[in-house]
Amino acid sequence: MKKEEIISFLKNIRLLPSISFMLMYFFGWYFSNIFNLFDLILGLISVFFTWQFCISLNDIFDVEIDRISNPDRPYVKGLIEKKKYIIISIVICTISIITILFVDIISMVFIILFLILGYMYSAPPFRLRKYLIGTLFIGAASALSYFSGIFSGVFILNWYQLMIGILIFVALSMGTVVKDYKDYEGDKNQNIKTIFTKFGLEKGIKIATILLIITFLLPFLLINHPIDFIIIIPITIVVAVLFNYKKIKKKMQVTMVFFFIEILYVFLRITEIIIF
Repeated sequence: MKKEEIISFLKNIRLLPSISFMLMYFFGWYFSNIFNLFDLILGLISVFFTWQFCISLNDIFDVEIDRISNPDRPYVKGLIEKKKYIIISIVICTISIITILFVDIISMVFIILFLILGYMYSAPPFRLRKYLIGTLFIGAASALSYFSGIFSGVFILNWYQLMIGILIFVALSMGTVVKDYKDYEGDKNQNIKTIFTKFGLEKGIKIATILLIITFLLPFLLINHPIDFIIIIPITIVVAVLFNYKKIKKKMQVTMVFFFIEILYVFLRITEIIIF
């Protein structure tokens, strides 16, 4: 590959979602209570490359949507040839499997499921991307990352570990509907079903706001001290207001920043680093 192509590919990394999936693995690794640093590093590398594989597939099969919604992406601009893009995807997929193989065979199963789900989300004949339930992919992939981390250290889940995994799936299935806002025109043109294309932009924003509020309030199932309410409820209100603020175009990025703030707080609370 040429230097320009490598730079273009690196610029295409979606940093915030990458961090989110890696955080899910970290949480799983932490709650396994087996603090093997080697497993953590390899697992984070694997999850990172797994997500990049999913991104690459999505870029290839969403090219017509991206011509409208994301015209600056390297593949749309023709900065990387399709053949090379496919080769890169295969290499990335291989790296993700090899690195997690050194962690644990069960962890590898969850990463492989993540890869398969990524393929089913973007590529025909499944192309789950085109259905209204498409955001379940983010929730499921996040939960798979978490369970991959968990099983790096344990063989049997306890109820608390399982409940956290379920909450991750539910929260990131609902809250990530905001990602479809910026793709509205492209999705509409290609007949992709999202809450925005199905119900219209105005009503879709209202539905997404409700789902965001529920998502940001879900931590109360894990923590419920009065101070938790004082911290989490204002964060939820700010997120809802900013999502509805028309001048903010990068709604997904803004939402994710507050998601990271809240999830860090929740982590510090349930690990009793912060005690009230």
